Amino acid sequence: MKTTTLPDRCPLCGGSKKNGKTTVTVDLGFGVVVVRDVPATVCSQCGADWIEDA
Repeated sequence: MKTTTLPDRCPLCGGSKKNGKTTVTVDLGFGVVVVRDVPATVCSQCGADWIEDA
């Protein structure tokens, strides 16, 4: 059975998606890069976040 979600709803919890910011962490093997305040779509209920492809 396939579950469908609306584009403006979180696929994890069904909460509404809003524009917001998140922190991205990347482990490069020789060090870690942390970028704060990255524009993202954030679920207002569970806090899950999505970053658009450039």
